[in-house]
Amino acid sequence: MASSILLTDINTLLRLPFGLAVHFLELIHNHQIVICAPATYEKNYCLNPAFQGINFLHYPFTLQNLMDHIQPVLVPARNLTPNPYDIKLDSELSTNPVFSSLIGNSPAIKDLRRQIYKAAKTTENVLFVGESGSGKTIAARILHQLSVQKDGPLFWANIASINPDGIESALFGHTRGAFTDALTDRKGYIGSAQNGTLFLDEIGELPSSCQAKLLRALEERRYRPVGSDKEKTTNARFIFATNSDLYSMMQRHLFREDLYYRISQIVIEVPSLSKHMDDIELLAKYFISKQCQKGRTQEKELSMPALEKLKNFSWPGNIRHLENVIRRACIMSSNQQIQAEDIDLR
Repeated sequence: MASSILLTDINTLLRLPFGLAVHFLELIHNHQIVICAPATYEKNYCLNPAFQGINFLHYPFTLQNLMDHIQPVLVPARNLTPNPYDIKLDSELSTNPVFSSLIGNSPAIKDLRRQIYKAAKTTENVLFVGESGSGKTIAARILHQLSVQKDGPLFWANIASINPDGIESALFGHTRGAFTDALTDRKGYIGSAQNGTLFLDEIGELPSSCQAKLLRALEERRYRPVGSDKEKTTNARFIFATNSDLYSMMQRHLFREDLYYRISQIVIEVPSLSKHMDDIELLAKYFISKQCQKGRTQEKELSMPALEKLKNFSWPGNIRHLENVIRRACIMSSNQQIQAEDIDLR
């Protein structure tokens, strides 16, 4: 019998009384079910027996995320054949020096390379989503280097690190005398990224007081520095990143809906390290080489027990965590071969 699948949104189920929703799921238990929902909903519902075995697809998601959920059901895995275009593109991108900092040969990393490459050919706003330490900043830098703005500046700002009282000035700039400490004019991040790319990391931390002004800059390409009566224009390309559930924040009115849909014209998920564990060895060797060059010491190598220890760890801090572990091992190891006991996973 042909496989069948039900794809629905959590809000559709929430319109039903809870008991009726549970009964509905029990009636169709023999079908594959995918529910689109914020990550917080899975935690709330996963304890109910009626929701056991259901796949939750978290917002925001990409088309590739959706296909990853439904393709194994619609088409038996044994019948799947690689796309010739993807094979050719993977080969080209794997040798492209721009991608030299995106280490890995796993399907997840190959897919990430393809998505970055395709997004770079457009001028659309891009939102990178993924866990902290997964490599969103590296992905954003590569996208800029492949884009038409590559000859312009790449200006990076972490919203979470900016004092909320000064964030409007930091983003949009100010004129001299606009406030007590405004001794000179300031371009701001948007002005500094003119003819290039502005990468705003941790965009979910943007105060609501600034969200409308950023929305206008994105929609009309115009903004006004603090204290100025004259508008400025921007031709910068905007890239955003977050490890927050922006869709859930939008539902709770913590993030503007219109801004959310403006910044997420293209959504690219940067996979957590747990989703490409096959790349552990390549990543470890890359970080060993990087650390030895930095310390101007002879190249070290991993023993098999040390490598197995790395492969059997869950890596909650993702690639940044792995790099820190390798850095410590290179420094503290007394031999040219790093042993398992040299690996401190904290």
